[in-house]
Amino acid sequence: MKHFAVVLLLVLSVQTQASYADPQRFVVVGRGLIFALAEPTGWKMDTESGKRDGIPVVFYPSGQSWDNAPVVMYANTAVKSCQPSQSLAAFINDDIKEIKGHDSDLRVSDGGTLSADGRKAILKEFSGDRYGNHEVVAYIDEKDVFVSVTLSAKTSQQYKDAISLFRALVTSYQYVGSSGGCAK
Repeated sequence: MKHFAVVLLLVLSVQTQASYADPQRFVVVGRGLIFALAEPTGWKMDTESGKRDGIPVVFYPSGQSWDNAPVVMYANTAVKSCQPSQSLAAFINDDIKEIKGHDSDLRVSDGGTLSADGRKAILKEFSGDRYGNHEVVAYIDEKDVFVSVTLSAKTSQQYKDAISLFRALVTSYQYVGSSGGCAK
């Protein structure tokens, strides 16, 4: 209970500070991590719709929904102690293997890096799946947690139109604190 109270005070403090500095910055609690992201202009941040998929926060264009938007973004976390390896490179390779397990024709390419709260976010681009989707995932290495931020679009043009918003979302990432263990 004491841990929960400390986390709650930390979240409220960051929300209050962030709300004055940037009215579109929101604090999110994921598995093992509390972090902040800035809602992209013209998009809606939603901490409810992704719960059924184990995703703490999703974003989609205003006027659309998580279920029907042709382009979405979302952030997720994975506690290192619950992973086979605590190396970011191994985590990325495992994620790629899992994704390719659903579609062996999927192409994966390096997307460069971005700075996310002083950490290097490694980008991997995915295309050529059987549905024609285009995705990019930014992987961020925190002390006890891996963070992934994803852009998923149904067409190449939607991907191109949203990539600058994705980059802004990733670079808005801010570490707040730890939130506990492996449980979803």
